[in-house]
Amino acid sequence: MQEVYQDAEDKDRKAWVIRIVEDEQDGLTLKNASSNRRVPIHQALIDLGFLRYVHAARDKGQARIFPDLKPDRYGSVTGNWTKWFGYHLREVCGVSDKRITFHSFRH
Repeated sequence: MQEVYQDAEDKDRKAWVIRIVEDEQDGLTLKNASSNRRVPIHQALIDLGFLRYVHAARDKGQARIFPDLKPDRYGSVTGNWTKWFGYHLREVCGVSDKRITFHSFRH
């Protein structure tokens, strides 16, 4: 979704965003109300074709952007991916600080 915002000089600008929302019908829950948010899509992802990918997924009737993610034993569709990323971060990238996780990207 593209949204309008005002920059530091009060000029209207547009940005593509991903909306993180709860969807009980699809089993997607959020921790709290502030977890409902918009995340801007970086221009590098747009240049790589992310928006075309999203539109193609929508045209196919996919409910999720990444339909191949399978729920873990707790029902979390991101659980297995987070585990893979943790392994990759430690074993491939060599990050040994256990405080650095996928969640660190939010900060």
